[in-house]
Amino acid sequence: MRSEILKLAQEITGIQDSDKAIAVALESYLKQKIAEYREVVESLSKKYNMDFERFKELLGTQLELTWEHEKDYLEWEEAVTNLQIFEAALNELKAYG
Repeated sequence: MRSEILKLAQEITGIQDSDKAIAVALESYLKQKIAEYREVVESLSKKYNMDFERFKELLGTQLELTWEHEKDYLEWEEAVTNLQIFEAALNELKAYG
């Protein structure tokens, strides 16, 4: 199975070196996920006209605990957390050269 995955990465990227092919495919995936999470963060920041930290501070006090607010909180928290994880992974991948 591993050899088939390596072969597929080489075919998709057009790169024969298997490590480089996997790195290129992984970089593409990480960039796609980062873009998706940034879109969520930007959308919710715009919706509430504040950043996630401020939203978190106000939730339950100045912002009522509604289903929509709780749903947005969970989505926003996931996006902020995963954005940090995926950006760190991308930086680590780039450090490998």
